[in-house]
Amino acid sequence: MGVTVQTDGFAKVELAKVTGVNFREYTVDVITNFTNRPLVDIPWQVPYTHGNHGGGINFMPETGSDCYVCIPADETAFVLGWIQNPRNIPKEVRDEEGNIVSVSSDGGPDFSGFRHPLEPGDVMLSATDDNFIILRRGGVLQIGSTALAQRVYIPIENTVRDFFQRYQAFSPLGEIEWGHATLSDEDDMSSARNTPVLVKYNIKAKAQEDVTGGKFTVEVRAGTLSNEVLDSDKDSEHLFANSATRQEDPPTIFSDALTPFTGIPVDSTGAISITIYSHEEGQEKVTYTFQVDTSGNNFIRSEASVHVEVADTVYAKVNNGVKIDFGDLGSTVELLKSDEFKAMVKSVVLEAIVEIKLTAPIITLATSNLVMAAPITGGVALGVVDAEGEVTEEGKLGGSGPGDYPVVIDMGLLSALAAHTHIVNPLTGAIDPSPSLIGITTSKSKVKASE
Repeated sequence: MGVTVQTDGFAKVELAKVTGVNFREYTVDVITNFTNRPLVDIPWQVPYTHGNHGGGINFMPETGSDCYVCIPADETAFVLGWIQNPRNIPKEVRDEEGNIVSVSSDGGPDFSGFRHPLEPGDVMLSATDDNFIILRRGGVLQIGSTALAQRVYIPIENTVRDFFQRYQAFSPLGEIEWGHATLSDEDDMSSARNTPVLVKYNIKAKAQEDVTGGKFTVEVRAGTLSNEVLDSDKDSEHLFANSATRQEDPPTIFSDALTPFTGIPVDSTGAISITIYSHEEGQEKVTYTFQVDTSGNNFIRSEASVHVEVADTVYAKVNNGVKIDFGDLGSTVELLKSDEFKAMVKSVVLEAIVEIKLTAPIITLATSNLVMAAPITGGVALGVVDAEGEVTEEGKLGGSGPGDYPVVIDMGLLSALAAHTHIVNPLTGAIDPSPSLIGITTSKSKVKASE
């Protein structure tokens, strides 16, 4: 004789506790609180679901959670809903400074269950580990893992606000990271002190570039660039003030050349670093470096040319001097702090279309050989000049003639001076007059006193 199942009777609702969860079948085992009736493999009700697909609003209960079980007249069962057990949680009263003023333990039953505080109209999804999604009244949306790892969408001016301790973004086009040095196990951001910060923007030139070795086409780093933050094995080609990005000082032929400028000290702590890496076959290296340390030292290194065009004036104020090294022989040009101009070069070539003016109290030529590289068509005229560098009328011969000067040395004398030699007498040891100057008379130069 079969069992008759009534379908038109009354349904029963009982308070129960979950004793087991079958997450594969989406069922739970429960035991009722007052009748101790076990119910095995029963489903639970959700706001919406469909039998033909997995869409809807779904969740997985935990063992130990409290629920109401509905047992219809046909003796099937399902979880009707979930509820918090009431607790008598002491209420703390604090003053404006956050100090506890009083504690009350007779506040009555509390069903909050340590849930996040909500305002009327708010909707929240959360889990045991304090991660949450909150739809707040007024249009604000909060999505977070913790209070320090969340994003807030604010309808006012369509604002998106991020809160994080460390931020990382990974894309086929590159990477972005806002980070800091690794904290020890006993430290966190609130207790740690002097934690170095590092911000990185790594950008590819092509999405297909292989950067598994950490060699991006463009890297922009800011923060504390030191060994505490940078991995010397992974980032060896992008370390701050890395010797691989520096150019070696060329050999010099000058015995009294000054010590080369050092730029950024190797052991300094950087603040900004921009590097460009070449992925061309056979030329895998850093081709451009721009770095600034925390003291303000600046280092720029380029494997190619630097072209600058300025439509207006270029002005530079340098307190301690300027030095330029160039050439295969280590030539240098220096503007010193002592207001001196110093150049050590192989040769100096000056070409002037109109004239060259040298104005100085003393002019010294320390040379072992004086060569006239161009023919002298007239001679050399020496006169007296004023503050503007113009020859005065008093400085000219006679004070009136436009072509007369106090001293005129003509071409013959200049040519003889340029080619003359001295002979040491082997008998007396004295220096005899130069043979090349014999025959030069006073007619080769004229010196007349001004009237």
